[in-house]
Parts: sequence; C-alpha cells; structure tokens
Amino acid sequence: MVASIIPSFRDKLIQKQPLTIVNDPRNTFGTNDLAKQFELAQQIHNTLNAIRTTTKNIRQIRKKIQDFAGTLSHSDSIQQFNALTKPLLDSLTIVETTLMNPKILASEDDLRFSVRLEEKLSALNVAVQQADAPPTASMYSSYQNLKEQIDIQFNNFRNLLQKNVPAINQWIANQKQPFIAL
Repeated sequence: MVASIIPSFRDKLIQKQPLTIVNDPRNTFGTNDLAKQFELAQQIHNTLNAIRTTTKNIRQIRKKIQDFAGTLSHSDSIQQFNALTKPLLDSLTIVETTLMNPKILASEDDLRFSVRLEEKLSALNVAVQQADAPPTASMYSSYQNLKEQIDIQFNNFRNLLQKNVPAINQWIANQKQPFIAL
C-alpha cells in the first residue's frame, strides 16, 4: 500500500513524502486475512460503542427523573411520580447491569465483580486484535452469541422507553409546574 506523509505546520505544507506500507514478513497471513480481522474488530467496536451510548442514555434518563423529582414540593405529587417512575428505573437498572457492571471502576475490579456483556466483548476484541492470524470460527461464534444477548437488551431498552416515557411526560405536563418556583 502506498500512502503519503504530509507534515504541516500551522496549516502550511512543509513537505510531502511517499510511504509504502508492507506486511510484516514474519506473518504468514495475507491482506484478505487482515481485512477479515479488521472487519470483525470494527463490528465489535461498533457494538461496544452502542453499549456505551445506551448506558449513557440510561444514566441521563435516571438523572433527569431524579432532578425533576427534586423539584416536586407536594408529598402526593412526589409519591405519584415515584410510583410512576419506579418500574422504569428498576427495569433500566436491569438493562444497564446486564450490559455492563457499574461496580467495575478500575482494571482490577473485574477480579472482584462479575463481568457482564461489555467486559466479555472487550476481552474478545483484545483477542481478535492481538492475534497474528485471521479470526477463528470460535471468535465469530463468540461474537454472534454476545451480539444476540446484547441486542435483546437494546430491544428491552427501546421497549421500556416506548412503553413508559410517554406516560411520564404526560404526567409531568399535567402538573403545570412553574419553571421557576420560589
């Protein structure tokens, strides 16, 4: 593969020099094998990004619910709101903890806490990228198995939002709560 290195300084071209990229002669696998490895690694990467996006969305929803609950002043309203949002929050927590373990904050924590789908997929990603060979059948099989489990959780998340969020939004709209309450 031929590429060009184009160094620049403050958006001004300094020089242009061709660069040829070749396979490591010690590796016996070819360009097609590299492409297969890259393709599987990209699929895993995209799935990991989707997990992180879903987890981030769950946390944002949880925070918005908690923030709004903090603005309620009547105990009846607070009880009604909590009763309405508790099933959603409990179900979102199940989805989140199935996708990833929120207790894992450092690299050694996966020794103390059980690993979830995200951690398993991350480990598979490392195995795929570190191999000096095309992905094995077991790597593809493991990815498919994990992807099916992850897709179930993504569907659960979407269904929870479709089922619960309109009722919560309607309840909030019916409260006619002032934006700035003194």
